Amino acid sequence: MLDERQIRAVEAKAKGFTITDVAKEAGVSRNTVYEWIKLEEFKAELSRFEQDFLSSTKQAVISYGPIVVEELKKLATKGKSEKVRLDALSKLLDKTMSNANKIELSDTRDTKDNVPVDVLDKEIEEFDNE
Repeated sequence: MLDERQIRAVEAKAKGFTITDVAKEAGVSRNTVYEWIKLEEFKAELSRFEQDFLSSTKQAVISYGPIVVEELKKLATKGKSEKVRLDALSKLLDKTMSNANKIELSDTRDTKDNVPVDVLDKEIEEFDNE
């Protein structure tokens, strides 16, 4: 089980602190931090903290999504210069198109290899119309 200093070191390292700053945060030498990093228990806890930190950071960023989109829309329509409006429109378009490229298609039919051409044509047409 990690002691209090090691836990402080794990938290600091997971947040991206340098080894020097991790050592200061934990109140130990840099060499001690390097030794702790070799410990399996320390590595496991560090991995867990990093995942938790990334997850909470991602959620915080996602929560600002609607605000960012609204601000970009304002800039795209009311920006004082053409450059500002173009940049805002470009960002909106980039994000929209990058999400469109992530569409996944799946086919759950048992006869995947025997689909009539007219059915495929109809599905392609429906997809193009979306």
